[in-house]
Amino acid sequence: MMTRRYLDILFLAVIWAVYYIANKMNVMGMSINLIGFLVRTVVFVGLTALLFRSGGIRRLFFLGPITYRILLVGLIGFTLDFAAFWGLRMSTAMNASILLKSDTLFVNLITVIVLRQRIGGKGWLGSFAVLAGALFVMGINPLEMRFTGLGDLLLVMSAFFLAINAFVIRSIQQDQSAEVENGHISWIANVIIWIMFGLLAWQDGSLATTRSILRNPGLIGSLMVAGIAQTLIYAIYYQTLRKYPIWVVKTLLLSTPLFAGLLAILALDEKPHAGLLMGMPLILFGAWLIARPKKDI
Repeated sequence: MMTRRYLDILFLAVIWAVYYIANKMNVMGMSINLIGFLVRTVVFVGLTALLFRSGGIRRLFFLGPITYRILLVGLIGFTLDFAAFWGLRMSTAMNASILLKSDTLFVNLITVIVLRQRIGGKGWLGSFAVLAGALFVMGINPLEMRFTGLGDLLLVMSAFFLAINAFVIRSIQQDQSAEVENGHISWIANVIIWIMFGLLAWQDGSLATTRSILRNPGLIGSLMVAGIAQTLIYAIYYQTLRKYPIWVVKTLLLSTPLFAGLLAILALDEKPHAGLLMGMPLILFGAWLIARPKKDI
């Protein structure tokens, strides 16, 4: 009964896993900047269609001053995407799927340091578990602090910006001075990311290779899958946040690394390393503690 009730969240976890795998394929075959531009082109088409369907397109350009905060969401989104793409190129899809869950650690730290709120003993325990797990996955010896992977560090940086963006988006959603739909936030943010990657792709010359990329069926397929997956993530994630408590959504989305790991083995022939096997349980356990309702923390 519970599985059926939350089937949309589990479906979202699968989509997120597919997104990681598709982009791992992309970063192995083309420029990072061109990937961002082409994937966001697909997302632009998808989100525009969704806005037309909901009727939200009419109010898109009349949101008022809050638009500046939405632009900030786009700039932060570009930064986290840029770091994640480079991290994926230098690391594995398995590592990406689990290290990006360390955003829960940064959410806790922001809550304590910036918002001056208490998170309780279990919140701190969860934070230390996520930190220890991330060190294992990244190949850092906690005793010697020996670092072995720049790609993993970029993935953790991406998780940091993901956490910041969550607070900015939340502030927009809670602002009573403007009627802003989730579709407006995602559409404007995506356009900013699209433009930024487009400018970088033009500057580094990779934009000129688009025609040759479009002649490669394999790359077209992975780009389309990544773009469609990102569009569905925007649509379904916001919908689940409206339907269920945040802790339920966050907890069930912890299954994403499990789906991503299975797909990585099947599609990319990746093999889980010892650090991943030790770190994954710690990160998932810590994130679960952090995601629990505040009354339980």
